[in-house]
Amino acid sequence: MKPIWGAYLEDYSTIKLIIPTSLNIKKEAIVLRGAGKKYRLVPFKEEVFGEELHLYTHFQGVIYLHIDYQVFLSPTFSYPLSLGKITRIPRFEFETAYDGPLGFEYHPEYTVFRIWAPVAKEVVLVLVHGDTTQDHMKYVGRGVWELKVTGDLDRWGYYYLIRVNQVLEPVLDPYGLSASPNFTMNFVIDWEKTYPMQNERPPFSGRYVDAIIYEMHLRDFSLTRFSSLPDERRSFYLETVKPSSRYPNSGISHLQRLGITHVQLLPIFGFGGVDETNQQTGYNWGYNPVSYNTPSNWFAADLYNPYGAINELKQMIDELHRHGLKVNMDVVYNHVYDAEMFSYAKFVPGYFFRYDEKGFKTNASGCGNDLATERYMVRRFVIDSLKFWASRYLMDGFRFDLMGLMDTTTIQGMAKELKQIYPEIMLYGEGWEMPTPLEPHKAANYKNYWQLTNLAFFNDLFRDGFKGSPLKLTKGYVLGEKIDKELFIHLIKGSCQDEFRFLAPTQSINFVECHDNYTFFDQMKILCKDFSPEEQLDRVRLALSLVVFSQGIPFIHAGEEFLRTKQGVENSYRSDDKINGLDWDRQQAFDELTQSLSDMIALRKEYALFRMTEREQAEKHIKFDKSGINQCVSFRLISETEELQVIVCNSYEAEVFYFAPLVTLIFDGQRKVQKEVSQLEINRPSVYILRRR
Repeated sequence: MKPIWGAYLEDYSTIKLIIPTSLNIKKEAIVLRGAGKKYRLVPFKEEVFGEELHLYTHFQGVIYLHIDYQVFLSPTFSYPLSLGKITRIPRFEFETAYDGPLGFEYHPEYTVFRIWAPVAKEVVLVLVHGDTTQDHMKYVGRGVWELKVTGDLDRWGYYYLIRVNQVLEPVLDPYGLSASPNFTMNFVIDWEKTYPMQNERPPFSGRYVDAIIYEMHLRDFSLTRFSSLPDERRSFYLETVKPSSRYPNSGISHLQRLGITHVQLLPIFGFGGVDETNQQTGYNWGYNPVSYNTPSNWFAADLYNPYGAINELKQMIDELHRHGLKVNMDVVYNHVYDAEMFSYAKFVPGYFFRYDEKGFKTNASGCGNDLATERYMVRRFVIDSLKFWASRYLMDGFRFDLMGLMDTTTIQGMAKELKQIYPEIMLYGEGWEMPTPLEPHKAANYKNYWQLTNLAFFNDLFRDGFKGSPLKLTKGYVLGEKIDKELFIHLIKGSCQDEFRFLAPTQSINFVECHDNYTFFDQMKILCKDFSPEEQLDRVRLALSLVVFSQGIPFIHAGEEFLRTKQGVENSYRSDDKINGLDWDRQQAFDELTQSLSDMIALRKEYALFRMTEREQAEKHIKFDKSGINQCVSFRLISETEELQVIVCNSYEAEVFYFAPLVTLIFDGQRKVQKEVSQLEINRPSVYILRRR
């Protein structure tokens, strides 16, 4: 590695020189000059690494981070003072924390631009409107640069040129609301001119257990409803809510038929990994944040209109709301797509990411960088971004990617502020325990559920116990394997008994399939090659039944209800449309399974016994009838006014159950029914539900 000779500011009184060991200097004559001041640098430590001398020096005086300084090693030889580790020390946090407005503030007569760049030495606003103009911004304190530009700038493009060390670099506005295709510039817009949303958020109790979440990727959901591959520019935002003559029972009609309450959208903010100008090639799930507060142009038809993606997204959400469907947004505040190009990496180098003791970025996310959400201005940016989406786009909830890499203070703060905007908002995420520099009790993972009572967590124990592990490729209970009795009981009761994992059923997201890993159908095909098509259908129905009828929050991956396959691809984040696109022909072929799920959801909504909110309720009102777990299991849900009996079977061995009079079968393993029974033979993997009077 080529040495980087120079002078680096480590803190407010320490400068490190990296110079050749062969350089002959008088150490007592090194001085710092800038802001009309001159300070002597006093060496106090030196280290030699091959041909490099690391000389640590101390000075007494005041240094201004937005002003240029020069370190003179002799009267004629000097280095400009560059940025070192100073942005990662507590004093920097204290002196530069800022709570005022950021981004642009539009008025028809003028626009004010503000950015937070406390270590920048020069900031230039570049305006693009036919011609390109440049104007220097003014430093106004607390790390903020500001400029007021007169005139109506609606639809004008803009970006910044910023100099932290020696070179001016182009940077986008991290608080920008509209971005050009592939992120070459932002646009000034008048929010009052965006699509006016007509519909209020659909009513919701705010009790997480009343939600049924349906996860989908916009392109996957819409692509094959209209054609296999796009031959012209299309709006995947609007096609999501557009009826299809080819598949009349798809789209919103399908969602309404199922009875789901919340659509969870894979990332729709500005993400990398695709060419936004070309919808015909390339694919990505979208977990590549580039521009957090602008909707992705890749999904938009009106590509070069600064209002295009905004209007299409707002119209889509408005239409989903009109049909009674709430919208949750998948967000990624644990890493960015390109750590070197991210706006705040250029505004404040070294601040927005976590570093190890050797000064390298940590990589717990697996993406080469981890956001330091525990820092004041990172936390502020995350919360500002969430508040923006909740208030301007009327998002009903947020799903946090790799939430375990975030800190609990940020999660608690955003929950408090978001509930002030919308009290019934849903907040949940991946609470996996992951390596971070955070103290264990400060990481927002599932082990700290007791601090995050307003949050729910994806329950991988539920997935692995019933489906089997997608990582180790093991079989779970649904695929005919034995399961530990206590584990089965805990999962059915919401994973909260005896502090098994959560505080209450409201914290358990129950799932067997999501966008990650193999689909249930594909994992079953790999592990159970001897299953007939009929048995495959039975097993998927059993899995869906356990998701819907267990205590907690049901989570369904789009297409799971018609045996979605990704042709055996385990991680399809950038596979093509043939792998990822929903096959609506399968929906027609497996319509009976779709109807089964619809009936299950209807029963869950009808009976509050499936939607307990407290640990004590689950303990008191759920009673298991027999000790066996590995074939048919029977348990009762009991309240003061009604009693349900649930029988779960994972095999084809016949077992007969006998009942006292006045017992009504309300779910026969496949459909809702109303049938008085005195006995019942169960001989296939299924769930039966009976009501006792």
